[in-house]
Amino acid sequence: MEHFIDEKTVMRFYLDCMEKDEIIFLKGKTELKEDIKKALEKLIDESKMNNKIQIAVGLWKKLFEAAMSYLSPNKRGYDKIFKYFDSYVEFEELIFASDSFYRDHTLHCLWVYLLGEYLYRNPEFSELYRLNRETEQGLKLMEKLTDSLPIVEKNDARKLKTILKLSDESQCLAESVRCIAALTHDLGYPLKKIEKINKAMNKVLPYFAIHNFDNFSFEYENIQQEFVNQFIDFISRQSIINLSQKDDLSEETQDVIKKVFVESSYKQNEIGTVIDNLESLTKEEKDLLEGCFEVSAYFHSPFKQKVSYYNDFEAYQHGIMSAFLLMKNLEAFQDIDYCEPDTLIPIPDARTISLHDILSSISNHTSDSYQIQNVDENSFLTFVDELEEFSRISRASQNREYVEEFCDTALYMEDGWLNVVFEFNNTNLDNLDPEISFKGRCKRFLSLFDIPNLDKYLKIRVTIVGKLPTDQNEYVLEIANKHADIRINGESKDIPKYLKSTQFFTKEEYAQM
Repeated sequence: MEHFIDEKTVMRFYLDCMEKDEIIFLKGKTELKEDIKKALEKLIDESKMNNKIQIAVGLWKKLFEAAMSYLSPNKRGYDKIFKYFDSYVEFEELIFASDSFYRDHTLHCLWVYLLGEYLYRNPEFSELYRLNRETEQGLKLMEKLTDSLPIVEKNDARKLKTILKLSDESQCLAESVRCIAALTHDLGYPLKKIEKINKAMNKVLPYFAIHNFDNFSFEYENIQQEFVNQFIDFISRQSIINLSQKDDLSEETQDVIKKVFVESSYKQNEIGTVIDNLESLTKEEKDLLEGCFEVSAYFHSPFKQKVSYYNDFEAYQHGIMSAFLLMKNLEAFQDIDYCEPDTLIPIPDARTISLHDILSSISNHTSDSYQIQNVDENSFLTFVDELEEFSRISRASQNREYVEEFCDTALYMEDGWLNVVFEFNNTNLDNLDPEISFKGRCKRFLSLFDIPNLDKYLKIRVTIVGKLPTDQNEYVLEIANKHADIRINGESKDIPKYLKSTQFFTKEEYAQM
């Protein structure tokens, strides 16, 4: 299949990045890099699942230690996390056959990280992050203007420079954030399977004349509530930075602003064009621009976000429980102070923001109310997690063996669209149904992506191709700003009717939003 990608593709890509010394948190760590390189090469060559998992466990720990120690020098709690991870891997062996198509989470977390780096670093997919780049460049543009002309007052100019410095420092830590978030995002997964274990036990025990079986259950004690409250308060906060025109500007001043910030040049961030426009102004026009912009910043905790996280915690969603596990066991996540009243801007330092981004992105990936508007530091994990299908293991019902190939994956950009193709071509599986998989993905994507407010540069086309004796159809889902379409063999479907759900809209209704 053209544009085919699998776990070996992303591992080789990562090895190439290491060879070029492009992984920031591995720079200068020659011995560790060599260990990681050997582990990846072993993983590429290994064919047996059990051996793959054992290699992955060692690799997971090395990557975790390297990335986490780059974020914070406080390493207390690493032994506890590693011990838990070993128990987590053992627990997963118990539930390996709990689903017909089970996702092995030991490998899955590793594949999510490596696939994420492939998508982030590969120039082919740069369009996905265009809005992020424009935002960053827009701030840098304002800094240049502030240096050449006092368009903001002195105190606001200091705020702007502090924010830009914070942004640069956060960018340096972003690679570690992506790594830790990916590696740890499913550590709370065992809690999700407890209900299934209870149901299975309830079916078996009556045959032994055991009818008073107590289901395994758990709840947090009241003494933990304050910690839970602080945890949710922290992860629900959002950094909000506003750089806006003052309200009381004269019409003449507004005309000058329009003259400088030509819409097309601002959106494309052609800083040189804006600077040229500025230099062409008369002295009187420049005087009008002085102090006409103001800067404000907040580290705000929206009520809606808090409620969402409390609901997730009450339901023991494995995303937020994974984040809680990190907060509870790693001192680096406790060694923070994010409410300092005497700072110039009420936003914490880059390290604290990075730790926050790890916890919030992990929590978001299983939150029912979470929606993606653009691919940024908060949504990146969830975005990649939805694309990773390398680790889906099948329990083939005919021969009772594990078959690794669930479907083939292709990823590529074409005319601004991210094309995600899943080809179902494994005839060894008698219970493989491409349409069921397609419907599930449609429901997930139509719920996850905020279609009315989606970044105009983020356009996704998911194609599921049936190449089975029982299904030769092509299923397509398209999602873009104010656009959603489901097609089967080229024929558009009525979305609510096809998915048998009233919570979705028709193609025409999405277009009118």
